[in-house]
Amino acid sequence: MKRHIQRVKPDERSGAVMTVLMPRPCGRDDQIAFFEEWFGPYPFADYGIAMTDSDPGLAMENQGLSMFSRTDFGSGVLYETTEMLLSHELAHQWFGDAVTPARWIDIWLNESFATYGEWMWLDHVGIATLGSRAESALADRPPGSSARPPVSDLFGYNSYYGGAVVLQRAFAPLDVLRAIMWLKFKLA
Repeated sequence: MKRHIQRVKPDERSGAVMTVLMPRPCGRDDQIAFFEEWFGPYPFADYGIAMTDSDPGLAMENQGLSMFSRTDFGSGVLYETTEMLLSHELAHQWFGDAVTPARWIDIWLNESFATYGEWMWLDHVGIATLGSRAESALADRPPGSSARPPVSDLFGYNSYYGGAVVLQRAFAPLDVLRAIMWLKFKLA
């Protein structure tokens, strides 16, 4: 399923080269609503998307704003890769921006939950099942993967996919995750 992008004029005051995306019919609003069902209320007042002149595949979330490479969205159509990027960075609003680990060694909590959220979204829109993503990630596990990777591999396989596989196994059925997140927000 393709989703088209409506472009908005960049901010001329700052001279910044940015494009805000408004994917329809299944875009940010639907993604936020989807994740709120699983993770609890969106933790910030606003959410925006900015395009930058960076290398393809690079994306970064900040509180209330995710940045992506303009190259990844150049066609104006959302494909699997762009759906992955959008959903992963949005999931970080709950895991990484609203809740941040105290130690770098625990970065897997941010990245694994965001990767798991990405897989959930891809399942939701019919691109790939949650189970197939987990099985593929498990099959691609590099030899010597460790739950405590060296600093040089903090943002490697285990931080993204290894932890997401564990989450998929631990939270099947997914209603367990929903209950945990709603309880967290009710107690906060």
